[in-house]
Amino acid sequence: MTMALSLSRAHLAAVVVLVGAGVTAGLLGPGSAAARVPPVAAIAANASPVAGQPITFDASGSTHDPAGSIVNYRWDLDGSGRFATDTATNPTATTTYSTPRTLPVSVRITDDAGQTSTATDNLVVGSAPPVPRFSFAGPLLVGQPVTFDAGTSTDIDSTIVDYRWDLDGSSNYLTDTGATPRATTVFSSPGTVAIGLRVTDALGATARTTRTVQVTRPPVARLSASPATPAPGQPVLLDAGSSSDPDGLITAYAWDLDGSGRFTTTTGSTPFLTHAFSAGAHPIGVRVTDNFGASQTASIILKVGAPGSPGTPGSTDLGASPSPAVLSGLGLGGDTAHGIAVLSRSDLTAIVAGSPRHFAAISGSALRRARTVAARGLWINLLADRPVLFDLHIAISASDARRLRLRGARRRGLVSLAAGRPRLVSAGQRPAVMSLPARTRRALRRLHRGRVVLLVSGVASDRSGHRATVSRAFALRP
Repeated sequence: MTMALSLSRAHLAAVVVLVGAGVTAGLLGPGSAAARVPPVAAIAANASPVAGQPITFDASGSTHDPAGSIVNYRWDLDGSGRFATDTATNPTATTTYSTPRTLPVSVRITDDAGQTSTATDNLVVGSAPPVPRFSFAGPLLVGQPVTFDAGTSTDIDSTIVDYRWDLDGSSNYLTDTGATPRATTVFSSPGTVAIGLRVTDALGATARTTRTVQVTRPPVARLSASPATPAPGQPVLLDAGSSSDPDGLITAYAWDLDGSGRFTTTTGSTPFLTHAFSAGAHPIGVRVTDNFGASQTASIILKVGAPGSPGTPGSTDLGASPSPAVLSGLGLGGDTAHGIAVLSRSDLTAIVAGSPRHFAAISGSALRRARTVAARGLWINLLADRPVLFDLHIAISASDARRLRLRGARRRGLVSLAAGRPRLVSAGQRPAVMSLPARTRRALRRLHRGRVVLLVSGVASDRSGHRATVSRAFALRP
């Protein structure tokens, strides 16, 4: 009996222990705090952060119990120990520091069971590099000083103390202007140059920038007037078509018609205009601008006399022929590739708008193949506002004649090759062919390199005895 009683008490104790354990487990439950794994905070930031630039802190690497979640992120972004920045469930925070510094940045996370964890990163904010910028007053012209100005360069957390320049595109910053943000140089030849600037601030941070610039030669402006001595109120053709540019294209023409020095009248890319003047001497100027923005001016003094003076209506002078630039710029149709303008009588008088004066001219493509001219003759185009007879001559320079081994070549001057008298029976235009002698044709067939120039010149006369001189040069290539 005693033995049985002892066993019963032992069994009873085991039962109490087991029941107690089961009751405890049931009361606490599997999701209770005592059974949860606490969260572990983690923090990361931008690599090599600098002053003045946004820095993002990321706590998404923090861990928590698989059965729960992180419900709040709070940040101490100024090292004060106060977690004043609350991003709720967003695990990132962004801020900017205006100056370089070293400070502790912390995050405190809280999970859904109320458990918290804190992580701290010892942040080093470096100096922000300066921002280099420079400008210049263009265009850049060969042989003329140009100043590059870096005064607009900035530094957010310091001051720029040194400016160094690469002014020849060598990538070597050999020109040191110290704390002066300007450098002046002169370019000796045209072309593109990569200009470099390197700036350094008081904290030792550096930055550089490069800008490719165009160095150019200015255009050459030329101006003529037709008629040269007009009557008061008579329209005058002002022609800048012989202007040129050595390394670009002329894109704009502006005119000073009153001698004021202000080029207030513009014609875009059209190199001519017409204008009437009162009696007296008138300073007239043209400003031509190329595609690089370089410009140059030319001027003349136009003497406007009384009616009946030479070159005015009623004289026997037809006036100078319009330049090829004027004829090609009319936009009147025809084969512009070969210098042909199909002109009606109204078109012809419109060339000098409102003017009672008349003209005659020859045109045609200025560049030809020597073998084509040898086989078919020299093709030209005749233009006039009335029936006229053209008395024309073809000549070649003495040096070109010697190159072609033509007999009778002189040491200097022009050598006459042929002549012709084509007629224009009515106002307008028509093509004509001028024949060359057999020896000249044979010589042109032997041309294998270089060019020779044929000059066609002469006089156009109408039935009333009015006359106009005409000329046109044609370059022949193999």
